[in-house]
Amino acid sequence: MRVHKLVWADDSLSKADRVEWFSSASEMKKRKTEIKRTGGFNSFIFEELSGPVDIPTIRAEFIAWLNENYNYSLGDI
Repeated sequence: MRVHKLVWADDSLSKADRVEWFSSASEMKKRKTEIKRTGGFNSFIFEELSGPVDIPTIRAEFIAWLNENYNYSLGDI
């Protein structure tokens, strides 16, 4: 299954503090536009961390994928 991840910071260029997931690239693009429009100069989108992510759909593979890829706190992003 392919989902889209958007990583952004509310007020810092050095630390990503927001992660949002979307079911399509168009939904993610709308949200990026909204962040840029309403967030002002302080909001920053981490393009290199954002984008499509393929997630396994078999439960055991999904759990292994989560443990491998997302074992961090938001402060570590």
